[in-house]
Amino acid sequence: MISLADSRMLSPTEKIAALRQHMAGNQYSPTPWHEVLAWTAGVLLGVFLLTHIVQRWKHRAVCMRWQRELMRISLEQDEINLFQKIAQHAPYRTLRRMGSHRVSFDHACNLYLRTIANQARQVPALADVICLRERLLFGQSSGKLVSLERGAEVHLAVTQTMSPYGLEGTVLRTLPATLQVGLIESGPRCQLPTGSWLRLEMQLEHTTHECWVRVRGRCDGRGTQLLLDRPAAMLRKRQELDLKQAKLQATADFKERFPDRLQEEGTLQQSVQISHQSRAGVILSVDKLRLRAGESIAILDGPCKGEYSSFVELSNGPSKHSHFVWRQPPSLTPSQHRQPVPREKEAIS
Repeated sequence: MISLADSRMLSPTEKIAALRQHMAGNQYSPTPWHEVLAWTAGVLLGVFLLTHIVQRWKHRAVCMRWQRELMRISLEQDEINLFQKIAQHAPYRTLRRMGSHRVSFDHACNLYLRTIANQARQVPALADVICLRERLLFGQSSGKLVSLERGAEVHLAVTQTMSPYGLEGTVLRTLPATLQVGLIESGPRCQLPTGSWLRLEMQLEHTTHECWVRVRGRCDGRGTQLLLDRPAAMLRKRQELDLKQAKLQATADFKERFPDRLQEEGTLQQSVQISHQSRAGVILSVDKLRLRAGESIAILDGPCKGEYSSFVELSNGPSKHSHFVWRQPPSLTPSQHRQPVPREKEAIS
């Protein structure tokens, strides 16, 4: 038998033969306990793999359901793709309520933005997320088609041509599945082919809303009348968000974090640094303090003075934490609230 100690002078083939002889002389015979442990480990591994496959399948099924819902309410394709990216980083319980609960969507956005380590890419991604959040309905869609009032003014944007143009019209009638719209002008531009897509815009609650509708045909009557698909939902018009860079110092009041006694003493005010500002909110950095989701703060001075609410946490440094905070509308004073009108007492005859 060749000894392994003398393997220095052996060729590679002889070394392999010596190793085989050494392993053949020390045969291993497993005990029943070892077999039980091996079978148990195999079963646990199979259950783990099966659970992982089922979870991935459920996650994918919910993502496809939200994708169909977003397509039904006429969301743009790039917005649907962004929603899918955010959904990939959300746990299953959060994913189930992402499109219907604002808090669940904010939590998923927080997890998604944390995966972007580069701050130069994080700010544009934050702007896209905010634009998507402003257009989602969050449970306001009941599944029924939108009913528009008769006489409502609408604007039809024709974009599937070499030179896009717009047409002004009025809602004449709302049918079970279609919408009858009368156009103000007439001419070749109004001769739209059946099946073409238009973007319908109208004013709702002092805000421009829009949706995509398909031309079903034309109606006989005075002027040019079109039959359009009845929209499933009216979304707010898409507006790009510009996060402008700024280097501002301000004083913030963290009124939800400390008791009323400290608020009166003014000991909870802290200096913050604002790096970006926009119409929706600002990005601020706080030393050694992390804001909770939805926490209200107040900026007391500077051009960004007002009430804010925390949205997402961005990239953090060793001692500073960056957050994007929403700009809250100014609250009404007690004199501005609508007072109930007292009902007159009926005279007893």
